[in-house]
Amino acid sequence: MDDRNTHTGEYVLNDEKEYTISRMKKHVVFEHENNILFDGELNEEKYRKAMRKYKLKRKILGLTDMLLETGELESLLKEYSSIEIN
Repeated sequence: MDDRNTHTGEYVLNDEKEYTISRMKKHVVFEHENNILFDGELNEEKYRKAMRKYKLKRKILGLTDMLLETGELESLLKEYSSIEIN
């Protein structure tokens, strides 16, 4: 039976390299060319912030013309800039 809390997949990230990312509940493993880059517990707060930034970036990039016309672009850019992931 599939466990919906476990995910593994191949992803291409911003540096255009392919990574294997496995998530088992709160445990995450990042691999690149069979080298483990990170193996540890997921920080839920950082994860939520990173996902929010990702979704904002996707919206901003995909809908720039419409957001300029409706006046939403400036507020979305401010929100995106205000999210710090440390």
